[in-house]
Amino acid sequence: MKDSVLISIKPKWCNLIFKEQKTIEIRKTYPKMKPPFKCYVYCTEPNTKDPWKLLEIHSPDGKIHKGNGKVIGEFVCDDISIHLYGSLSTQWLMKEGCVTGKELCEYGNNGHKFLYAWHISDLKLYDEPKELTEFGFTRPPQSWCYTEEIKERPTLNTEMNLFG
Repeated sequence: MKDSVLISIKPKWCNLIFKEQKTIEIRKTYPKMKPPFKCYVYCTEPNTKDPWKLLEIHSPDGKIHKGNGKVIGEFVCDDISIHLYGSLSTQWLMKEGCVTGKELCEYGNNGHKFLYAWHISDLKLYDEPKELTEFGFTRPPQSWCYTEEIKERPTLNTEMNLFG
């Protein structure tokens, strides 16, 4: 049974999510399942050479792991709120989603009437990023896709650096 989601997120947003500054993930769609559900976070841009987009995870044993192109952790989406694009809730979306008005406009101004705010809770950053193949995938989803929950993953690392 597909009871979880694998979600692709850019390194900039991964960094803000796992630093607990970004409390919602803004999307144009949402899963047809009732929260709460687990979301596995795939950090995009696997081949980046741009130092501003490199995401590194420092494990407790002192090793530094590249996060780009890997599943770096998970969170629980415990609520999804629906927002009419351009409504009064725009300021809230910008604040909680750590986006500028311009970024929100560029994202939402393409024919989508609604935006969905996936609320982020129970964050877990993996000590060592996982390959997509460990989750049964050979390539990442464009935005998100359904998957089965993976039981008992090592977690609890909280140190991550986005260099630049």
